[in-house]
Amino acid sequence: MYELREDKYHKLHRVLRRFKIDIKQGDSDKGITKSINHLTLTNCQNKIFKTDEGRTLVEAFFLRNWGRGLHYPNLPNVVTMGKGKMTVYPMELCSFRKGQRYILKLGGDQQSSALGFQTIKPAGQFEQIMLARQNVKNSDHKKLLDAYGIRIEKQFLAAQAHVLPPPEVVYSANIRIPV
Repeated sequence: MYELREDKYHKLHRVLRRFKIDIKQGDSDKGITKSINHLTLTNCQNKIFKTDEGRTLVEAFFLRNWGRGLHYPNLPNVVTMGKGKMTVYPMELCSFRKGQRYILKLGGDQQSSALGFQTIKPAGQFEQIMLARQNVKNSDHKKLLDAYGIRIEKQFLAAQAHVLPPPEVVYSANIRIPV
């Protein structure tokens, strides 16, 4: 973490804030659930915090109270907030709860690009989609697509279609206009 540039750290902080994590002492432990407040820029060997007994290092605290040494003491710490009290946990004891997601907001350029695509006529959209498909197939995304079991065929899927009759517009009980 201390090797991350400050702007990257703040971006990571925005993404992880309020994510739910499970903190477990061991494999048989059910664990506790907390929300991430932030990550520290220091690791377990350097982070000092206050306890009832006085000031202590995170690594020493978990060795003394949980009876286990840390395998990865160089990872940053996760700070949680609960009942008005901040608590520090080593990252190696934390795991994300399943089913959480973070929806990134689009930037100004991304919004204008998305709106521009929506205003293209269907024939132009087809060309844009074909171009994007070709770019994905020609890039380094093949391994990623294979890892998720995604295949992109050369041709679009063709399906039988039929035309539905136009609906009848009803303005009131006695006014009906066929379209």
